[in-house]
Amino acid sequence: MKLKMRVPGNQNGMSMVSWILLLGLFIAVLIPATKIIQIYINSAHISSTLKDIKSNKLFQLNFNDPESIKTKLLRSLAIVNVTDVTPDEITVAKADDEYIVRIQHHYKEKIIYDRYFTLDVDESINIPVTNK
Repeated sequence: MKLKMRVPGNQNGMSMVSWILLLGLFIAVLIPATKIIQIYINSAHISSTLKDIKSNKLFQLNFNDPESIKTKLLRSLAIVNVTDVTPDEITVAKADDEYIVRIQHHYKEKIIYDRYFTLDVDESINIPVTNK
């Protein structure tokens, strides 16, 4: 019967210090990533809400003036949990036979110390005016 002797310095697996360092690295990457991902999700919600409004004929029948469009758009954004868009960032202009709806929003999220992640959202749609 042979006995296997363990040679000092020959390790199997990772030590506790390396696990702690790896965990710290994951946390350092994960925290900023969650903030950035949420900004992109909100941006996608803004874009999809505008597309839904353009394709929803029942919604378009209730357009009376630009203020009602803003109000309904803000309600639709609140449903998808995008509450940081203000009425000042939404412009509604009436052309000859359509409304031009535009959202311009600026995201600025502090990541770490003096490092910021910024994203400018500039989405617009043309909605045809329906005669009642």
